[in-house]
Amino acid sequence: RGYYFRLDTLSKMYLLSTINFQNGDTVIDCGANIGEIKLLLDNLNKKIDYYAFEPGDKEFKCLKKNLTNGKLYNYGLWYKKTYIRFYEKTDTADSSFIKNENFEKVSKKKVIRLDDLKFKKIKLLKVEAEGAEPEVLLGTTKILKKIEFITVDCGPERGLKLEKTDKTVIKFLESHKFNLVKRSKMRDVYLFKNSNY
Repeated sequence: RGYYFRLDTLSKMYLLSTINFQNGDTVIDCGANIGEIKLLLDNLNKKIDYYAFEPGDKEFKCLKKNLTNGKLYNYGLWYKKTYIRFYEKTDTADSSFIKNENFEKVSKKKVIRLDDLKFKKIKLLKVEAEGAEPEVLLGTTKILKKIEFITVDCGPERGLKLEKTDKTVIKFLESHKFNLVKRSKMRDVYLFKNSNY
């Protein structure tokens, strides 16, 4: 239904209209796919420091074509720096580091902890890791206090049993002083805010 309809849908899905973005804000997009979140942010006419993590090779090629700026990484986020198996399902955008059904191929991909990188302050961390959300969040413990908002897709995508990750994610973030602000009406996406902000 068109470009702007898609971006509006994403904004509602990830609850981004709740956040007041300003020039100079840092946004980290875990599971960036083809870069639609950055395109949405560009429409706000703000200068956002954007970091995209997308381990899928085909998706990453599209990401690079779609975006004119931002820091783009062709690897994943995890709770330690290593190389692990990546189960690719590019046709449905369901590639994951957690084994799933009907994957097209398996490859070894680099993963890092997000907190291995240096950030002064992060306005938003968006996590869409196809069931690996808990592992991604475990790799942020050293910088959680620097993050103001976290939006996480906790839908039924984890492994062969297609489990949700909401209970684990909520427990983890609440234990690190994040409050649940809102849940999307469109899917199992939760927005959290650091109680220190």
